[in-house]
Amino acid sequence: MKASSLLNLIISSALYIISSSALQAATFEVHCRDRSPELIPTRLACIGPVADIVELALKRIGHSVNWQHKTWDETIVMAETGKVDLLLRHSMSSERAQFLDEVAYGYEIRKVYYYLSPSFAGDVSTQAELNPLKVGALEGSIYSAEFAENTQINKVEYSSTNELVEALESGTVDAVVTSSAHDMDRINIVPLARRAAYVENFYNGRFVSIPKESKRSKYFPAFEQAILDMAKSGEVTQIFERYGLDAPDQLQ
Repeated sequence: MKASSLLNLIISSALYIISSSALQAATFEVHCRDRSPELIPTRLACIGPVADIVELALKRIGHSVNWQHKTWDETIVMAETGKVDLLLRHSMSSERAQFLDEVAYGYEIRKVYYYLSPSFAGDVSTQAELNPLKVGALEGSIYSAEFAENTQINKVEYSSTNELVEALESGTVDAVVTSSAHDMDRINIVPLARRAAYVENFYNGRFVSIPKESKRSKYFPAFEQAILDMAKSGEVTQIFERYGLDAPDQLQ
């Protein structure tokens, strides 16, 4: 084969590979919500260690991100029908497993607390003592399996932490449930509210996921492997440390 023909063949092959890769590249629609310091919405993007992990994992498998700003309750509803391509920093449940393919970027001890309204007398020391109470919670949030599965508690859902705080202050509810993953600091400063003696402790995964109905769901195996590789290599820990944050545990 002549040198010129061989060169043309190489160039043609290279152009085919580049064009094929470009055709396979996808833009993921991803929602960012305020979960500072791990997720911080900006005007056009999202910053924080979890955002960095996701962007890097997608880049390594040939894809990019289009950030949108939505509340969690909007995101979780859209995920059921695949109207969002990737979910960030969340817990899992058997219900969510029906419509999400998830991978953990780490694990941590979660403590779930109950704050009592100023108008509620006494304390709560056991889960059974919660049963007759009206307990406020954030709509669409998972606190613990115990709370999720307890059907005896009168649960009242609110769409924002502001509404939850107002309900606690006014005595509309007897208590609210919260944790370090659910704006606990804002609940902690409610005047005259008291933290109940009853606390739940469990090991909790921190997940990112792709909805099964998303048009990007076919990329989940590659995305999952990219996240697991980053966790195994210590890269997830390094990303958190760059932000001055403790990384979640990396289980091997």
